[in-house]
Amino acid sequence: MPATPAAQPMPDAKELLAGVIGGKPVTLSEDHVSELVMTGLESRFPGRAEKMVKGIKTDIREAGMTVEMVIDPREIPWEDLPPKAREARKIAGQFGLDMQKEIAVRLDGKPHREGDYLVFDDGASLKVGRIALPLAGLQYQLFPGNDQPLGIPVGELPFNNVELREGQLVLKKE
Repeated sequence: MPATPAAQPMPDAKELLAGVIGGKPVTLSEDHVSELVMTGLESRFPGRAEKMVKGIKTDIREAGMTVEMVIDPREIPWEDLPPKAREARKIAGQFGLDMQKEIAVRLDGKPHREGDYLVFDDGASLKVGRIALPLAGLQYQLFPGNDQPLGIPVGELPFNNVELREGQLVLKKE
């Protein structure tokens, strides 16, 4: 009877990004994307990410992707965030979100490059607890009069374009 191959450990998200830096596209599974989100949070909030995020799940389709998290707002270092993020906390409270309990957060949309930014498409939405807003509406609420896209400057990333496949996110440096 042939031996069954041992399960291979999932490569570290940082190792995968090193491939993009080397110039070749890197394909991330849904689990890798979840890990990458956690890695990003950990780099922004050292020692706090695992306390803030109680669970994370990513679903990737060609038409778009969904990232769902359960967060504990009591563990977010609000004082370390920009003023607009602290304002978002106030707005959430005004909409009846209990910031003393864990909250479900869901981001739906299709990422793409727009100029010098990695953004989500016009149909993208963010749901926090019971409150759902299109990202464009959120941008208007938090940054009125700002024409700059709500996204990440590609200069801050080791990749500058993305492609969605069923169950996979492909990062590219073009």
